[in-house]
Amino acid sequence: MDMPIIQTLLSYQETSGCWIDMARKPFAFKQFTVAQETVTLAVTTDACLFGASIKLGSAATVLDLGTGTGLLLLMLAQRYPQLQGFGLELDAATALQAAANAASSPFHERLHIAQGDWNDSGWKAIDQPTNEISRITQQAQTEVDGHDNDALSNQTHAWPLKFDAIVCNPPFFEGQQESQDDLKRSARHQSLGSLFKLLHRAAELLEPGGTFHLLLPPGSCPTDWGPWHIASQQAIAAHPDKAPHLLHLSLRLEPSTCQERETLTTYKKPGSYSQQAIELLREFYLNL
Repeated sequence: MDMPIIQTLLSYQETSGCWIDMARKPFAFKQFTVAQETVTLAVTTDACLFGASIKLGSAATVLDLGTGTGLLLLMLAQRYPQLQGFGLELDAATALQAAANAASSPFHERLHIAQGDWNDSGWKAIDQPTNEISRITQQAQTEVDGHDNDALSNQTHAWPLKFDAIVCNPPFFEGQQESQDDLKRSARHQSLGSLFKLLHRAAELLEPGGTFHLLLPPGSCPTDWGPWHIASQQAIAAHPDKAPHLLHLSLRLEPSTCQERETLTTYKKPGSYSQQAIELLREFYLNL
């Protein structure tokens, strides 16, 4: 009796080889729309608050590790007109969805998506607007240009070797109960690499003086950050009477004095955003 219901919600797309959640509708923002039928994790309020509170200053390039729908890149591109955004996504179907979202946005000329593992040096750049995936490695780019610039590129854009800023969400939920769904488990947990490996890789990809913005549950934060210094941190709590469930951390490789930002409370009461959340989301949400 359950099969007809399931079939109305899920559809298999042979061209992409993935399941599409027909019940997951696109999320419309004021300046762009995020389609999310084929992604591992959909748009969340926490992710939107994270994107709205990231401070990039004069950064010219940003790398989103695990870009998902491309939400963070879209929000940052809206807030920073000078920004070139680069998103890396492991899941092929999700990467294609992110590329389509970027291509349909007003910022499409400044947004670039690749599919691959952040542990590797070669990523699959997704050309816009055809979404054709082509394998281009750093070595191949060196041979084409005739010099060692270590960039990932295709006909439409070039990927830098290092970036002025790096952002990462979803967080790693280490030590918490894992999802039974394989895709969600790989997105939410450290099954594909530890947090320490991520920190090491981010250090390799960040320009000197750059900032790494990371969203983590308080219980997943390490006691030893290695070469990183916490420049600022902001706790995020759902309600005033709830303990924070996330930390927005701004990390730098240069010595920094941690600045504690005021705790961000999402709701003043169930179903009603706090004034803090409204101020952050006003330029994005249609109903604010």
